[in-house]
Amino acid sequence: MKGIITPDVARLWQQTRGNPITALVPLTLTTAINTFDQGYLRQLSLIFDRLEMGADLDIATCAPKRRQAISGLPWEITVADELEDDEEAEAELHREALSNTFNHLSVKSAVDLDEEGEVRLLVENIMQALFMRYDVHEILWQPRGADLTAELIHAPVSLFEATRGGLAYCGPFQTLGKSLLNDERDGWLVAKHKQTLAVGLSAAWMFKSMCLRDWLEYNEGYGLPGIHGLTAAPPKSDDWNNFANAINECVARFKFLTGKDNELKLIETAGQGGTAYEPLFKLMQRAQITLCLGNDLSTLSQENSQGASVQAGDSSARIASDARFVEDTLNRRLVRTIIANVFGEGTQPLAWFRLRPPLDRDDELEMKKDEFLMNNGVPITIQQLAEKHGHSLAVEVPADTLAGTNRAEPKA
Repeated sequence: MKGIITPDVARLWQQTRGNPITALVPLTLTTAINTFDQGYLRQLSLIFDRLEMGADLDIATCAPKRRQAISGLPWEITVADELEDDEEAEAELHREALSNTFNHLSVKSAVDLDEEGEVRLLVENIMQALFMRYDVHEILWQPRGADLTAELIHAPVSLFEATRGGLAYCGPFQTLGKSLLNDERDGWLVAKHKQTLAVGLSAAWMFKSMCLRDWLEYNEGYGLPGIHGLTAAPPKSDDWNNFANAINECVARFKFLTGKDNELKLIETAGQGGTAYEPLFKLMQRAQITLCLGNDLSTLSQENSQGASVQAGDSSARIASDARFVEDTLNRRLVRTIIANVFGEGTQPLAWFRLRPPLDRDDELEMKKDEFLMNNGVPITIQQLAEKHGHSLAVEVPADTLAGTNRAEPKA
């Protein structure tokens, strides 16, 4: 199946994007942010792409961590909860069809022809919507008999515009195209997030870069102490000139020789301006890390500190929220289309794509308590255990059925 995004897009994108941060100043960055809000997505997208490629080390480190925390989660296809008896067999067919599709789909890049992956890359790509508001894949459906799989082509946001309220493909030359959601809905996987972290991250980078530039200029001019030479020699005399040369040698080599009537005094500049740049730089650095990860690295490194449990809880909540966003995107835009194509238009899915976030410390502790109680003869029913952990039972079991396969018999 031939798509709208052709292999030539990679070559044209590389040739037309340039380096948008070479001469970037606050005014041009503000313009890029304002035009992004108006639907012209290209400039801010190119700026943030360059920052994440390494122009800003904090963004290049933290942004991939946020995405990979979700792409590294195990995934599964699960049947829907609370099925009717006559729906269980159909739900299993839906689960098998979806498993076949997700296990065989491939993910490629429109602008990097060497990039290729599967579900993990798809999830990581979708997480880019958290930073750029949108993320887009073109879907090339590939029927295989009764089964259906797909090749998804990931395209950067800079190839799209949203000036008319909906996302539209416009290519490297920014020519207005058709709305993706209205005209070619089943051919695109569009993720849209409420946040646009690239705005705050780019603004913080601008303050950091200005601060670093001024800091470097200060160090070049005032990094070394000034030297005040005192001599009794008449100005412009040989002794005067020799003493001036000695001062220059002092600056260049820190070695010099003078007569006993000559004196050198150092003019210290410490604390007169160099330290003014560091607080602002660290403030912006911390803001970027907080935007990406929800907390700063200094707190993250203090695993045994009093706030560690709170930070761990925040991290678990953030991962769970990001995982739900990816699930909702795939279930809404991919799962429904797969089920409709395989089982007929209008068929409602009875199975869904799910990511499994890691258990937080409280969950692990509760599970250990349950295991301890069951292994020591304390009877706990399957229904009680499921309700405690918020898990619905796929099949109905008698209310008095006890949990635990290695449970010891109750003591008399």
